[in-house]
Amino acid sequence: MQYLFNEKRKGTAAHIWVGDDTACRMLSTGGIRLGNKELHDMLDHRRVCLMCLNVFYVKPAPQGA
Repeated sequence: MQYLFNEKRKGTAAHIWVGDDTACRMLSTGGIRLGNKELHDMLDHRRVCLMCLNVFYVKPAPQGA
């Protein structure tokens, strides 16, 4: 799994990278800018974006239930 974050800013959250966007879709919608952010394989003691966690790990409820 890869994470997108700026390693020079210690207080920022890491976003889960899912190929061409973040799991929370904030990159494609303009909520975050690529700027100095880079892809990393390790979290480096950072918190993960809560929206990324919800999208990536929480499965949707079955339809018609």
